[in-house]
Amino acid sequence: MKDVGPFSNVLFYFGGHAGEDANGQFILAANGDHILGSELRACLSTTKHKSVSVTAVFDACHSGESLGLPYNYESLSGIIKAGKCEGQAGSIPVVQIAAARRGQHAYSNQYMVKSPNGNPDRLAYHGQLTWSFVNYLKNAEHPSIKGLVAHLDKYCDPTGLQTPLVSVSHKP
Repeated sequence: MKDVGPFSNVLFYFGGHAGEDANGQFILAANGDHILGSELRACLSTTKHKSVSVTAVFDACHSGESLGLPYNYESLSGIIKAGKCEGQAGSIPVVQIAAARRGQHAYSNQYMVKSPNGNPDRLAYHGQLTWSFVNYLKNAEHPSIKGLVAHLDKYCDPTGLQTPLVSVSHKP
């Protein structure tokens, strides 16, 4: 992040295992280390340019609120509202898109995938958040946070076992 230029848009994507212990919420690195959400947020915010923005996508269990952002978007009876929570605003704009809230699991599912070179389409496993997020970006004429929240609420996990959470660092 130290070498990111002014007005850059940074995407951080994590698909894997996450959890929570006495130290806080964490993602699990390939070597088994726990990377705390607070450590990750500090790393993602380390830039000399206030014009940089970060979008962090976590397709992992227990990942909601892991960056400690102060505003969460909620879908209540189809109405999308942003509400204040315990997090702190940072020096740069950060958006966190998380597959599941604290205490929830994130799930994978089989989806039909188009195969290249005219080969038959096939079923493949993908994280439900990743699949829903990518489809929203492909199909939304004018993507917005509220549009994304509505889409994830409807399509990410219709069973309600996995409730995605979109959080932002600055007042909407």
